[in-house]
This record gives sequence, C-alpha cells and structure tokens, in this order.
Amino acid sequence: MGLWSCSGMAASKIALVIGNQSYGEQALKNAANDAKDMAAALKKVGFEVIHAQDADLRAMEEAVRRFGDGLKTSEVALFYYAGHGVQASGANYLIPVKQDIRSETDLKYKALDVGYVLDTMEESGSKLNIVILDACRNNPFRGLRGGSRGLQGMSGPTGSIIAFATAPNNVAEDGAGRNGVYTKYLLKNLDTPGLGVEEMFKRVRIGVSQETGGRQTPWENSSLSSDFCFAGCDKPADVEETRKSADMDRIQQENERLMSELNKMKAERETNLTRVEELRKIQQEKEQLERKIQDVDVDRTAQKDYEAKLSAIQREKAELEKALHDRDKSAEDRTASLAELARVGQEKQRLEQELRRYEQVEQMRQAQQEELDRLKKEKERLEQETKRFSALDKTRSSRIEELEKMKSDNERLLATLKEKDAELTESKAALREASKRGAPARREEYAPMIVNP
Repeated sequence: MGLWSCSGMAASKIALVIGNQSYGEQALKNAANDAKDMAAALKKVGFEVIHAQDADLRAMEEAVRRFGDGLKTSEVALFYYAGHGVQASGANYLIPVKQDIRSETDLKYKALDVGYVLDTMEESGSKLNIVILDACRNNPFRGLRGGSRGLQGMSGPTGSIIAFATAPNNVAEDGAGRNGVYTKYLLKNLDTPGLGVEEMFKRVRIGVSQETGGRQTPWENSSLSSDFCFAGCDKPADVEETRKSADMDRIQQENERLMSELNKMKAERETNLTRVEELRKIQQEKEQLERKIQDVDVDRTAQKDYEAKLSAIQREKAELEKALHDRDKSAEDRTASLAELARVGQEKQRLEQELRRYEQVEQMRQAQQEELDRLKKEKERLEQETKRFSALDKTRSSRIEELEKMKSDNERLLATLKEKDAELTESKAALREASKRGAPARREEYAPMIVNP
C-alpha cells in the first residue's frame, strides 16, 4: 500500500518519486528518506510531484499511469526511484514491497520493468526526460534464480538522460546517515542556480567517488540536445570557474585529510618514542636480571656444597644416635658414659641446629630457582617486545615519509592552481579595460590555460 501525495497535474515540469524501503529482513536504511527529500527538493525548484512510498506492484503501476496522464501537459518529465532493483534477461526491474519473488519469471509479473516507465515518457512526447535510479543495491532475494548483480546500462528516447547510482553491474552503498551516498550528493547540487543537468551529475559522480574511495562511481546515459538547469539557467554557471573551485575544494579536503593522518602518525610516533625509552629502561632491567641470574648460578654451586655437607652431617647424626642407643642398652656403662652422653647430647643439639640451618638454605635455594625461572621468562618476553617495537618504528617512519611527500605534492598543485587563478583574474581585468576603450579584443588572447589536475 503506497503513501501518495499529488499537487496537481497541469504543469510544465512533473516528477514521479517512489521510495521502497520495507522489504522485511532485506529492508533498506535510507530509501524512504531519500524519496521524501528528493520530492521536497523537486517541489522547491518548481516540479509538480507525485510521491509513492513503500508501494506494492499495483500502487507502482497506478503511479506510473498518473504520471503518464500528467506528462501530456508537461515539457519536462522526471522519474526517481530509491529501493531494490535487479537485472534479468536484458531488462531492469524495480522491486515492489510485499512480493514473493524467487525466479526470473516472477520478476516479469511481480516487479516493475523500467522499460514501462521509459515507454510511458516517450509516448507522451515530453521534450526532456530524466530518469534517476538509486536502485543498484545487492539482490534482496536469496533464492532468486536468474537475477544479476546491480542494474545494466540502458538508453531512453531522444532528449533523455538516465542516471544510475553506480556503474553497470555494480552495487551502490546504502549510506550511514539520513540519505544514501548517491542521493545525498543529488540533494547537494540539484538546487544550484545556473548548473546544467549534465554538469550536476558530473559533480555528483565526483562527490560519490571521493566519499566511497572509488568503490562506487555513478553512471549516466544521455541523448540530451538542449540545456536544462533544475534551478534555472538565466545565469549560466561558469564551467571553468566551477571546475577549478571543485578541484581546489577537493585538493583542500585531501590536504586536510592527509594533515589529519600525518598528525595522527606523529602522535603515534611520539607514543612509540616513549615506548622506546621504556624499552631502554627494560633493557637495563634485563641486564640487571641477567647479573642476578649469574649470581643465582654461583649460589647454586654453593648450594651443592651445602647439600654434600648436610648429607655428611645426617650420616654422622645417624651414627651418633646408633652409638647412643647401643650405649643406653648397657646400664653398667651408663655411669662411666655420663660425660660421653653429655658430649653426645651437645653434639646432637649442634647437629640439629646445623640441620635446621641447611633446611633454611634448601628453602632459599628453591626460592632462588623459582626467581631464576621467572627471570628467564621475563627476559624472553622483553626480547620479543624489543623486536616488535623495532619493526613498528620502521613501519611508522616509512609511512610518515610517504605522507610528507604526498603533502608536498598537494601543496605544489594548490600553488599552481592559485597562480592560474591570478592569471584568470588579470585576463578578465584586461578584457574589461579593452571593452572600456572600445577596442575589440579576442577573448582567446587573454584566456588563461585551465589546468585540469
């Protein structure tokens, strides 16, 4: 079911605007906004607009019929569509909402053929026909057999221009803001006074290509034989001035982008320099750890000596305890052995103290071994970190050199454009002076050479 608005049919300029967005799981983000904003922009420049939104096949066909009725009294006809579209068997189809399309045959009977719209416009005999298709998105039907990627190129009757959001057989981006990328630049340029329709589409193509990084390039097929400006051609746009201004704006934007990226890279480099300083401190700490490891190795050698002594003391203790036990068996020898027993008791106490001391040494040795293992792991981690940051610093330095070179090239190009602008100003002044003197002057004698960067 479509949402309609029609503000009269008897007008010299008439437009049909359709925006289909609600495709269920394959719904689009911006098609409805694109159609609404285009309808408003066209009304602003004097078009009578028929607007259909989320239209099924019946509503779309009825809109085309009303459009055809209005064309009988109009000199300029415009058709704009935002939504899903596919190509099949040499034809382009616009997809209505609420349609179960699974095959190429379904397309013929359940979708709107763009050829139907073109035939309606040709039959009316309107002097100028403009068709804008922001419909070159991915195939919305997973099970569709026979449909191809994007839309194919097509031509209209004499006095027509057909504009596509992207090149034939490619797909357009839906956009992240209120409008799709293509329609955003249409809206930006459509109401420019004195701007011809073909020059307008050229500006749109430049803007879309720059924003998408060349992934999307709008396309037009034109058989126009006369000029048309959406906002009036009473004051023709200075093409060379416009081109130069657009080029300077593009270069300025690119220069700003490069400067932003360069500043970001410099900030990253400062961060990396800080990290390098930290790595130097880590390297010093690693050297200290290596010295500690050497000290631990020395302590390990001493520990082996302690263990040997401890083993000898334990054997001696066992022998003394055995001797003490043997002497305890003889009651007759106890009196004579009191002094010996006292000595043995003292020796036992000494041995027990020595045993406790060596047990403490053993605990210290185990702790030193654990510290040694930890230090080795830390050493390996520091070596890996040092290698990684060395490689990162080399990559950052190379990228900064490239950005500096690109910045220098853009600055030279901008200076050249400024020089040409000065020459153009001088030429215009010379022309005005010659006109005041009443002396005929050929424009080509003063016209500066325009540089197309």
